[in-house]
Amino acid sequence: MRHAPHPCHVPSPVPTLYPQCTPPFLIQFLQLIVTDGYAFAEVKVKHKSLMSRKLIGSCRIPLVEIAGAGPGGLRKWFKLLSADYELSPEPRGEIELTLTWKYDSSFKKAKAKPAPVEKGRRGRPAPPPKANNTGLVEDDDEEPELNLSVAEMEALEQARKERVEKAKKQIELYDAMTSDVKAGDYQVQAHILEVTDLKGESSSGLSNPRVTVNCMGLTQRTRVVKQVSRCVFDEKLFFNFKNVDPTQIQEAEVKLTVASKNMLSTPVIGTYQVNLLSIYGREDHELYDQWVALTDPSNKDDTGVQGYLKVSLTVLGPGDKQKFHDLEKEYEEAKEKEESGAVSGPDIKPKLHFLVVSVFWAADLPMMESGITGSGTNCYVRVDFAGNPPLKTKKDYVRGRSGLSPEFMEQLWIPVMDPTMSTRIALSLWDHDFFSGDKLVAHTYFDYRDVPQLDKEAGGGGGGFFGSMFGRKTYQGPPPRWANLYGAPLDVRGRKAGKVMNTYPDSASTYRGRILLGMYVDPAPSKKEIEFIHKKEFDFDVPDSLIPAVAYYTIRASVLLGSEIPIFKFPNADGAAKMKVMVDFGCQRLEFPFRANKRGQIEWLENAERKDIELPADMRQLPDVGIYLVRGPESQAKTVSWARVPAARLLAESFSGAPYWQTLEPDHSRDKTRAKLGATNYPGALLLRLGLGLTSDASSFKWKDDRKVFEDKRPYCLRVHVYQGRSIPAKDANGLIDPYVKVRFCGSKQKTRVAKETTDPLYYQTLEFHETLPGDLKFAPEVVLTVWDQDVGGANSQVGLLRYSLVNAKLTKTDSSPPAPPQWLALEDLNGGPTSGALLVSFQLIQKRDPGEKYGLAMPIAPPCTRGASYIEVIALGVRDMAPYNYEHVKEPKVRFDLPGIEENFTFTTRSSRYPRGRDANFLEKQIMVVQLPDNPAYAPMLAIRAYDRRLGGLKTVLVGATSISLSTKLPWNSEGYVPPQSQLFDEVVEDSEEVKEPVAVPKVEGPVEDEDDEPEDADGDAGVTEQKTSEETTPAPGTNDGGTGAFLALPRGTEAVSFPHVKEDVELLKLLANRVEPEATVVETEEEQASWWATDLANIDLAFEDDEEMSLADLGIEFPSSWVSAQFRAGRDWWVKQNGGEVEQYLDTAPFERYPLFRGVYHPNPEKSTIRQVGTFKGIIRVCESDPRMGAQLIDMRALQAPQKFTVRLYVVSGKNLQPTGGGLSDPYIRIRLGTQYINDTSSVQKQTLDPAFFKSYEVETTIPGPTSLKIELRDWQRFLPTHELIGSTTVDLEDRWFHKKWQGIKTQKNSDGILMLEPLEMRNLYSPDSAVAQGQLEMWVEILPTNQAGNKPKSELFGPPEKKFELRIIVWKSKDVPKHRGINLFNKVELQGFKAKQTDTHWKCKGGAGSWNWRMKFPVTFPVKSPLYGRLNVQMWNRDIISSNDIISEYAIDLYPWFLLAYHREDSVFPFQEMKEAKARQAQLQSATPVEDEGEGDGEGEGEEEGGEGAEGKSMPKPLIIGQDEYATAEIKMVDGDVFEDGEEEGQADEERPFLEESSEEEEEEEEQPAAELAEHHEGRRRVEQTAA
Repeated sequence: MRHAPHPCHVPSPVPTLYPQCTPPFLIQFLQLIVTDGYAFAEVKVKHKSLMSRKLIGSCRIPLVEIAGAGPGGLRKWFKLLSADYELSPEPRGEIELTLTWKYDSSFKKAKAKPAPVEKGRRGRPAPPPKANNTGLVEDDDEEPELNLSVAEMEALEQARKERVEKAKKQIELYDAMTSDVKAGDYQVQAHILEVTDLKGESSSGLSNPRVTVNCMGLTQRTRVVKQVSRCVFDEKLFFNFKNVDPTQIQEAEVKLTVASKNMLSTPVIGTYQVNLLSIYGREDHELYDQWVALTDPSNKDDTGVQGYLKVSLTVLGPGDKQKFHDLEKEYEEAKEKEESGAVSGPDIKPKLHFLVVSVFWAADLPMMESGITGSGTNCYVRVDFAGNPPLKTKKDYVRGRSGLSPEFMEQLWIPVMDPTMSTRIALSLWDHDFFSGDKLVAHTYFDYRDVPQLDKEAGGGGGGFFGSMFGRKTYQGPPPRWANLYGAPLDVRGRKAGKVMNTYPDSASTYRGRILLGMYVDPAPSKKEIEFIHKKEFDFDVPDSLIPAVAYYTIRASVLLGSEIPIFKFPNADGAAKMKVMVDFGCQRLEFPFRANKRGQIEWLENAERKDIELPADMRQLPDVGIYLVRGPESQAKTVSWARVPAARLLAESFSGAPYWQTLEPDHSRDKTRAKLGATNYPGALLLRLGLGLTSDASSFKWKDDRKVFEDKRPYCLRVHVYQGRSIPAKDANGLIDPYVKVRFCGSKQKTRVAKETTDPLYYQTLEFHETLPGDLKFAPEVVLTVWDQDVGGANSQVGLLRYSLVNAKLTKTDSSPPAPPQWLALEDLNGGPTSGALLVSFQLIQKRDPGEKYGLAMPIAPPCTRGASYIEVIALGVRDMAPYNYEHVKEPKVRFDLPGIEENFTFTTRSSRYPRGRDANFLEKQIMVVQLPDNPAYAPMLAIRAYDRRLGGLKTVLVGATSISLSTKLPWNSEGYVPPQSQLFDEVVEDSEEVKEPVAVPKVEGPVEDEDDEPEDADGDAGVTEQKTSEETTPAPGTNDGGTGAFLALPRGTEAVSFPHVKEDVELLKLLANRVEPEATVVETEEEQASWWATDLANIDLAFEDDEEMSLADLGIEFPSSWVSAQFRAGRDWWVKQNGGEVEQYLDTAPFERYPLFRGVYHPNPEKSTIRQVGTFKGIIRVCESDPRMGAQLIDMRALQAPQKFTVRLYVVSGKNLQPTGGGLSDPYIRIRLGTQYINDTSSVQKQTLDPAFFKSYEVETTIPGPTSLKIELRDWQRFLPTHELIGSTTVDLEDRWFHKKWQGIKTQKNSDGILMLEPLEMRNLYSPDSAVAQGQLEMWVEILPTNQAGNKPKSELFGPPEKKFELRIIVWKSKDVPKHRGINLFNKVELQGFKAKQTDTHWKCKGGAGSWNWRMKFPVTFPVKSPLYGRLNVQMWNRDIISSNDIISEYAIDLYPWFLLAYHREDSVFPFQEMKEAKARQAQLQSATPVEDEGEGDGEGEGEEEGGEGAEGKSMPKPLIIGQDEYATAEIKMVDGDVFEDGEEEGQADEERPFLEESSEEEEEEEEQPAAELAEHHEGRRRVEQTAA
């Protein structure tokens, strides 16, 4: 350099600085990348001082000149010019440069190959350059071809394909995760059965357990049981949730907590937690009869299993049916696998595992607090799992306003008892605030089943011995990964409005940062590990190699148009707020400026791009791309709607995606702010293009500037052909609407005519729009069609909306071209969600030659009807179950049928009828309409059915219900969709329905019907009402004859000859009842009789099993009954239940008559605000014929309907199952029946305090067919002090459909697989209530329908439930042995029969050697049957009495007496369990040895020999090993011999007597205390032999 007064500086790369050198001597080699050969090389020389840099001079050299110098390059002195490259008055000096232009093939290859993935590193990455919003400039110059080998080209393409394939798999995984659960009503049932082996919370070693169930914010509890370690609850708890979002089900938990309820505290014994989704995903949506291990994660001192809980959990959602369980059959199967006499316990062996969560640090966190001390966040991470208390990391305070990165560097250790059904790991980030409370930032969830287990043998040892002794350990477990956090918009953080978004990330709108986590399960933790939640600071280094590798990405977006953008009006010049769009990728943002909102249409035409965004190379760790619509003004900017696009979806397109319309979702966190959408705003849609990929790939996918497309606009004529609408949501109280269609396009709008009072309008109108559109129709605005309801005298209201892209429109060149075939397009509600209703429309786009070209009127679009006359035959049977209108019962209804035609409308009306009564009026007429129907079934109109009621003596007619049906499936010339008459499926019509999805011909509904006619009609009605009340000894009287002539019967041919076999009675049961002799008086045993019984029976008492071998009851060959009641009535009727059938309609499949629900009310997108409901049913047959149906075969012989026919209906109700209580706890259900005007309130059928009532009731009523044939069976909860009894649930049987069905008539002519004649089947019917779409229980029943003139030939079968029989359970506690204790202990025993208060023996004071003696008899008066096998449990406890402190339990044992209860009940005689077991074993041994076996139970009481220690006959009483309750006692045995079981027991009060069986003097007791154990045994033996001989 010469003539330069100061040193020089050359732009990047920066050369060496030469201070104080004039002229400087500089040799510096610089290398720059050149991609454009026509550019310039610019060199600047600067002077650097302490405060600034001053330009000395600059020069520009064309690259063409350098290239022209050849391979040797250009070496030359260049004059330094000014900053504008102009000559200066004063010389600036010269600089000598050598410039060479070389082609570097290695650089080009490196550029073409995938970008190298960098190792992760700590700290925030440098912020990338600001987004380029100036537009993407199209580059028409082609780059020089890459000089790559074939192998290199293949490797490059393969790498790109692998990235695309991984992205597609990630998309599939995302779609699978978001489509599992349906939205709607859900019910969670928790059946708490029993607990066992509970840890004692009191000084006695026992607890007062109570089970608490928490589910989705609701809590319920069982009763408290006092002083037990095991007990039976047998309580059902129900949780009902309405309008549940699928995300809530996926993340919800059921937490079971067993605690001991004490006077001053309620310490937790143990908990268990289950993910709701894991239950719902199981077969039948239930976890049935399952033992679970209880742990106490809240107490550091309680380690391991704290007890066991047996529970059944069921989750029922929309359309789900609950499985029916036969408890008696299941108990019988279970007992075959169990040991004799023993109660089966939990067969699980939980093992301690640890979930280890390593929390490294967070990144990209937003500012959560600001104040005087500064802005930033003071945050921590919290993990919740498996019922453990929340475990938190330390807090870390970081200052800043965005991109905050706090460090935690801790491991969270959470104990897990494996196997576990807890699957959801909840990880949340919180901001600590000392004054206002901690605020939730965001949640994220993980599946425990996806967490890998630590394989220590494979090298996960953490550094080995030397690593732990002389240095830090190494990290063990899988590599950490980033977890992205999502929540509400940042300006609503911490508020209640954003709680849902902050809790459920799938419904969240905003990226809130990410956390670096490592997670694994330690299946074999060290014995030194604390069995409690705890945390540890990292004791290992975190090298860069451990951090996820990063790559550099480019996000590219083009926002072109907005359609149906919400309008926010302000009192300003524009009249509406301006809107802008933001696109976020992680913490990087592309902004598109505010634009004016012109009637919901906005043009942005903006492009933006951001490069070199440093994020994880693993696409599973990439955040979603967020799209936000923001309302202005800038000072009050708020997001109003949003969308999230998975990064994997964009990576799969690899910058090659086309523009598309993105539908937005409303931001519900703004519902209470000025940015809420309200009831009239749609969230909007955006036409945009998104691209995401590696920066190295971005240059290979250049986008053309989409804005240029809008410069090439062409004139078009858009014709929107509106044909029909169907199932438009009702907006008037009568269930109808006055709809018209408004079409908006390019800021213009037109509308159709108004169709009056119909939900299925016909329009056949064409609306035209003349606009200039882009040549590429992908960039054309959408066509928006909205359906409105005209309200005369009020404001019109918008009902639904649909959007249509012109890409799919038919493009024609002339206006005379026919339109495309129309198609049905579904409507959306104002929030973009699904709703009922659809429009039949077609779109035609005509390209004009010039904008001024005029077209004539469009050709009519009415469909051709060239087939001539068609015939619609309507057989109107009648209306059924019409609900009151305006608090008045329907008196005299009629039905009008309207068929809108193209040129004329067709209509007819039935006659008015009040017979047999208004709500079930019969019409019994056939009408034929001669109509013109379109040739194409797609244009078939809807037939409107409207029911009217005459009021004020005919002076007024009111609409009481309406519906419409599609004729397209009834057209015989519809070759694809024709359905012949009498083919309607039963499951297409559910009688009990509340949820109405599509008010069309046969909507599929899942819930109950609202019954406004809950009470009998008043005396002013046209039909009388008969209410029948039954008593305990009588059955309901038959219903009264209505005497009406409106009921006529079309009997199937041969009906009179149908024979009805008698129901087979239980012959054995009748014999037993006939021979049964009731005792005349209560027998009181004297002491001598008691002693005599003892002396005689003690000789027969021996060990049922003399060795340690245990046998199941099934192996003993004892025939135990399986049920309290004879199942004879099931013979021939259980064929449907055995096929796992539910309701009989599933067997019949199709209905003989078509049923069309009638509706009334106003539709609203929010189900809680919608009043539309089913108010009745039209019943009949509707068919379309090509010829006059009067000339052909008849569906029904109408002449046969001239004589009324009476029928006898018999209803047999067996039991109810899984009933939901109306007020929590238990219910007192009873049966209420309604058929026509007949009501039966059978309060005698009340079953007290149960959810599984056994009714065994039969009823008989009369009716006419056709007529009031909806047999409604209700279960109500009886309340003594309330005037009305609350409905539990109801079910309705349509008798007409059954009687006229061929399958029903053919049932009694077939035999089942066992050769038994098939009778009317037992069925399990679901019960529904108007408050829920989920079943409220099941009813086991069957129905018989008999012509009354034949009913006398078959008497009604009376169902007998198991009669109550009183027995007495007698138990003798003889003695104990081998209770180890160094010093004498004071032994006594408690015996408890489930459902009774525990009884106890006296105390054997200072018992030496654990040999206690009581000879104590206890009596329990029992009434059979008991309600479940759980109430056959006999619990025996051994205690040590302590005078000073509380008593201590030593051990416990439970015996299952339920099969013996059944045996005694059916024998009606005494049963001796141990004796029968002994005899059964002897028989088994005899069969095995084929040698006779002497009966050891008789004789003088001496066995084959005494046991060691001198034990005699008393030593052969049944020893029962007990479960140890305290560590200080070893395993002990208690010898317990059962007493006799007598019917009717002794006098009242004597049965409760607790006294020694043989009284002993106090002197003898004192002597016993001093005698050693062997002498004591000998003493007892001698005394008993003497007493036996005397007897």
